[in-house]
Amino acid sequence: MICLKDGRVFKFIINTETMWKKIYDFIEKFAFVRVKKHFFAFKHFESNKKLEESCIGWHLFDLVREFNRMEI
Repeated sequence: MICLKDGRVFKFIINTETMWKKIYDFIEKFAFVRVKKHFFAFKHFESNKKLEESCIGWHLFDLVREFNRMEI
């Protein structure tokens, strides 16, 4: 049984130890990422370099203009 933060509960009925091992390894691989380059954000940009080049954070907004807008 797996309990998630949002209250959802998943129960598995597994007949073989081999299947249990496969499910356990799959969950562990994606739930506990040990290498930074395996995180979703890095994998996503790795497959879409054009998106990375077009979304350069410092060019999305002008910090001074935003402070003026907020009257700070």
